[in-house]
Amino acid sequence: MHATTPQPGQSKVIVWFYVLTRIAFTGLLLLTSIYCLLAYLPDFYYAFIQASFQPWLRWLIRFHPYVYTALLGVLGISLVLEKRAGEDKRQAWIFFFAQASFAIYFFLARPFSSIGNNSLSYIWSLILLVPVFLLGLVDGAAGWKRAAWGSWRPMAGWKFGGLLTAAAAIGVVYPGLAFLRALQLWKRFSAFSSLDLQAWLGAVVAHVLLAAFIVSCFNVAENTAARFSNAVQMRFLFNSLITVFLVDRIFQNVILASLPFYSLTSQIYSAVLALTLVMLGSSLRLRLKQARTADNRHQESRRRRLGAALVLVLFAAAYLIPALIGVVDWNFLFEKLWVLLLWASAFCLVIVFCRVRANSIYPARTLIVIALLTPLTYHFLLAVPTTMASSSLPISEMKDAVARHSYSDVSFQVVRGTLTFQEKKSCDDLCQFLGTQTNLPPTASVPSVNVDLVHSLSPAAGRKPNIFVFVVDSLRPDYLSPYNPDVHFTPEIGKFAAESTVMLNAFTRYAGTTLSEPAIWAGAMLLHKHYIQPFHPVNGLEKLLDADGYQRFISVDTVLQVLLRLTPDLVRLDENVRIWTEEDFCSTARDVEAKISRFQDRQRPSFIFAQPQNVHGITLSRLGADRQPKKPYPARFRPVLASEIERLDGCFGKFVHYLRSAGLYDNSIIVITSDHGDAFGEFGHKGHALEIHPSVLRVPLIIHLPAAMRQQYVSNPERIAFNIDITPTLYYLLGHRPITDDERFGVPLFTATAAEAASYQRSNYLVVSSYGAVYGLLSDNGRKLFVANAMEGTNGYYDLVKDPGAVVNRANDQILASEEQLTRTYVQQIADLYHFKYHSPTFADWLVH
Repeated sequence: MHATTPQPGQSKVIVWFYVLTRIAFTGLLLLTSIYCLLAYLPDFYYAFIQASFQPWLRWLIRFHPYVYTALLGVLGISLVLEKRAGEDKRQAWIFFFAQASFAIYFFLARPFSSIGNNSLSYIWSLILLVPVFLLGLVDGAAGWKRAAWGSWRPMAGWKFGGLLTAAAAIGVVYPGLAFLRALQLWKRFSAFSSLDLQAWLGAVVAHVLLAAFIVSCFNVAENTAARFSNAVQMRFLFNSLITVFLVDRIFQNVILASLPFYSLTSQIYSAVLALTLVMLGSSLRLRLKQARTADNRHQESRRRRLGAALVLVLFAAAYLIPALIGVVDWNFLFEKLWVLLLWASAFCLVIVFCRVRANSIYPARTLIVIALLTPLTYHFLLAVPTTMASSSLPISEMKDAVARHSYSDVSFQVVRGTLTFQEKKSCDDLCQFLGTQTNLPPTASVPSVNVDLVHSLSPAAGRKPNIFVFVVDSLRPDYLSPYNPDVHFTPEIGKFAAESTVMLNAFTRYAGTTLSEPAIWAGAMLLHKHYIQPFHPVNGLEKLLDADGYQRFISVDTVLQVLLRLTPDLVRLDENVRIWTEEDFCSTARDVEAKISRFQDRQRPSFIFAQPQNVHGITLSRLGADRQPKKPYPARFRPVLASEIERLDGCFGKFVHYLRSAGLYDNSIIVITSDHGDAFGEFGHKGHALEIHPSVLRVPLIIHLPAAMRQQYVSNPERIAFNIDITPTLYYLLGHRPITDDERFGVPLFTATAAEAASYQRSNYLVVSSYGAVYGLLSDNGRKLFVANAMEGTNGYYDLVKDPGAVVNRANDQILASEEQLTRTYVQQIADLYHFKYHSPTFADWLVH
């Protein structure tokens, strides 16, 4: 016999307490599950788990057992207040005490404090979903028995008009607001061609098709359930199953695809997560339905005004939230999450405030035809023409227009991901090959190989210069006066450049810190693996420092923590930095001055290395009021970025003054560069996570030599250069030569003769995303760029002289055939250098991992 229902006032309090405790408990477990899943992915493990920039996340993991126990206790209180009886009570307390045993284990083992990049992390990501599923199951079973099914709405179909109109409105408004934000930011607006308008129209049609598919699926559930005697209960079950399908599809094709995470393990996680969330959501739906009171008439009187107000709020949010997300995103992941919330909110508004229920149930045949035709229509009319390989000019131009629109319309990206038949886009032989060479797991068998930039490395003769290398993360050259005459906020770097060599055509080989920084130290291309261990056999810069007896002053960040041999005589910079976003050039420079004065061995040359994070997008998003812009900057520059670079420039000027006064400037090699650039929304590109784009590839590279060295060597500032050339250049300048002439290695930027420099010139240079299977070739001294995006299954070829933003794809069949073969050859050469042979991973490999 069930307990009596509480009074309405009391019932509301208990119900909301019930709901909030479950949301909090689920939120903790879901967050921890995702944390473990990210630890399972090699690139995310080093980029986000080891290099966490959120203090609250570290706090949460540290105190996880306490938080879990506290939330479990509150959940237990809600179970008591529910006053369950009989079998429902027994199941609830079995669940509670089982979770209490988990809490004890968490206290004893602390499994998440030392999470590793291995299969155990993935297993934990699934285990943590089990309590949420069981909670939903226990609550759902109790709610099912108590449900007054007779009070639920009668069987009736869903009207298509209102929901399809909402989808079309999103398809029109969302990119329109994106174009408006771009106009306000850049003060200019690129004219639309007819193809751009066609792409926009196609995106709106895709929105409508997705909405029609969703509505028809739920109408099919309504129609099918009506055939049963317990129609309302069956409708609830069928709707839940359809929701599981949609959540699984969206999570796999939209969310996990943005990481990127494609595999059987991703499919399993997505399915388990979808089933878990829908199970819990269904149980909450049952409980909330049970607690509703009969005050609908009063609510109806305010319905229209409230609905209109909420539409305005949603419209404002659609404009503001993407701007708040800005460039601090990962392959549009956060904006995609926002778009999903926008879709859900818009549909809820239509359902609540409009008459969306039909008077009867639609015929089954009609619904099935709509449910089948909508994805097929999208596939054949919109997907196939924009993914098929063809050099036909109309198809090529349309593909480019759709790609341009997609960058500005993240809602369209979500629609494409949801309606795509396969979790991966079309993938040719090159695409599949690149996938096998990217993000190699720790279990990938890589023998220890010595990568030597010179045939024999022995101590250099004579007095050696001090070496300062500053790699300013995400610094773009067009924000520095030596590269851009419109810049007037970097006078100190400008003065320094006047006494140095400015490589005007410099790029990175790796778009992303986690492989770019190691490649700078190696002076060579690397396997796409986080990381080759031990790293010392390939660490050209560390070998040089060992051979020539350099005393090291290094800011050991989360990447170098894994790569370097941390010897006792290494002097650490930035020891008091808690998280990597706090690595500030100004404080680092002061630390260098203090520690050189205190620890420098005058009998040894000094090597100083730091990678300040002043202008990284995440750092800029977290700046305090004292570092916000204090004056206006020209429209083409982001004020917060320009202001921080101006601050960095002032600190750099003070540091150069210190070097001069300490007698260190004239006998030192000083390098300013970046690990990669960044995209700030130009042409729809944002960030640097999975981009091979000119704004991400171009870096500053300024090298100051002692006066004596400047007279001995020649250099060509106009030639193409890379940040991985720094280490071979140091080898050459210190007398370690000749540098091995290998396309996989960097080259010396200063040589004894111009002829020697010309001998190192290549026709093509491989460039790579650090986080995904996106590869490129720079050719013709950096004037041409080929991009093979294996994540999207697309290729592009761009003339960076005529088209600096890489907007117009000039690929044809002949170019594609040549560039694809060259790309495959260069990637295979890297695999050969490290004696890596790909083999399909087995379950045994996975278990070992």
